[in-house]
Amino acid sequence: MTATKFLFVPVGGASQVFFRVGFGVIMLWSLLRFVARGWVRAYYLEPTFHFTYPGLGWIKPWVAYGLPEWTLYGHVALLCACCVAITFGVYYRWACALFFVGFTYLELIDKTFYLNHYYAISLLALLMCFLPLDQSLSWKVPALKPLPRWSLYILRFQVGLIYFFAGIAKINGDWLIQGEPLRRWLPALHQTPLLGGLFLIPAAAWIMSWVGMLFDVSIPFLVLSSRWRGWAYGSVLVFHLLTALLFPIGLFPWLMMFAALMFFAPDWPVRIMPRALKGWLETRNREETKPDSYSMGRGLRPVQKLFFGVFLMLQVLMPLRHHLYAGSVLWNELGFRFAWHVMLIEKTGWVEFTVKDPVSGRFWVETGDDLTAFQRRMMSTQPDMIVQYARHLAERKQPEFPALEVYAEAYASLNGRPSQLLIDPAVNLRHVYWRQLPSVIVPLQPIPPLQ
Repeated sequence: MTATKFLFVPVGGASQVFFRVGFGVIMLWSLLRFVARGWVRAYYLEPTFHFTYPGLGWIKPWVAYGLPEWTLYGHVALLCACCVAITFGVYYRWACALFFVGFTYLELIDKTFYLNHYYAISLLALLMCFLPLDQSLSWKVPALKPLPRWSLYILRFQVGLIYFFAGIAKINGDWLIQGEPLRRWLPALHQTPLLGGLFLIPAAAWIMSWVGMLFDVSIPFLVLSSRWRGWAYGSVLVFHLLTALLFPIGLFPWLMMFAALMFFAPDWPVRIMPRALKGWLETRNREETKPDSYSMGRGLRPVQKLFFGVFLMLQVLMPLRHHLYAGSVLWNELGFRFAWHVMLIEKTGWVEFTVKDPVSGRFWVETGDDLTAFQRRMMSTQPDMIVQYARHLAERKQPEFPALEVYAEAYASLNGRPSQLLIDPAVNLRHVYWRQLPSVIVPLQPIPPLQ
């Protein structure tokens, strides 16, 4: 059988239905939690300035366009409705598309709040727009129907890439040789029940670093093997439950434990169903006998072929783009986002801006008083945010002082290194944009020997 024919063979649709339902339920719970914890206000209403992505400065909270605050809550409510529609397969493609656009819009408002699992959610939602996950056990097709193998494999490929590139990112001196930042984090967790004493052992951070790297790069291949799948998924549960217990990384461990189930056999949800539920499904299948050509995988539309080709190529290239820049990506963070760099850095910083008017000779110091405490903390260690805020300071006084110059004195410490200059203090940052950013970052100094 050729590879093409293999991908278009129909397989049990139960696991893909499980993914659709699980994604909708998890996203609904996450959004309700987002509102309940006051993050709509903290992320979008309290800040008066947002750190935008290059070329996306027009993406702002609705209140920035003069709309009332309730529109942001209405935005989240609409996303919740999309989650319900996705769960039940009601207007599935429209719901997926609307959820992708609405969720990604919120994600792109401010890079301060970037999280890897937000990015993963956007990618999965975009993929689902082009996958026939509503063609089985949904409002449209009430029976449990086969679905094409290519649809299942694309989901597996995306989940596998997240693990694999998270592991590749860990192949660096800080993680594997120095055991950082775990060497700095673990002793603070010594009161953890049962495990706390182990974290005081000097070699614990180094061992956990190597285990973490080997786990990430190998787990996509192990869970694909029917021989090792059970043990491999057991390690997935242990690994992610441990990280959820020890570190405040939000939804990411739970999302990955759920997504990794896609590597099991296509009909695994049916195998573990109670007998009564299996009988109900059989009844539904007898009542719905008309096959659906699309769900049986008889071809891809041209737009799908184009989308999947471009999408998969970008997912392979995006995590590698930091190699286009000199220096450590952990320090300059050029290509750090959207690349599955998970838990790689412990970074602290301090920044102060000097604003000068060469015409009048006046100057004053700015420390980011119009930012929230979280924005200031994140900005102090990220060069692109420091430069963007420097431009903002100049633009804010543009009418009064058209020739303003802005300089930054910024110091940062990466993974226990001594604090050092992050941005060249002699460069006027007012006209420094994304393309010029590498030239103003002070290179990272060599790491001192282990003590």
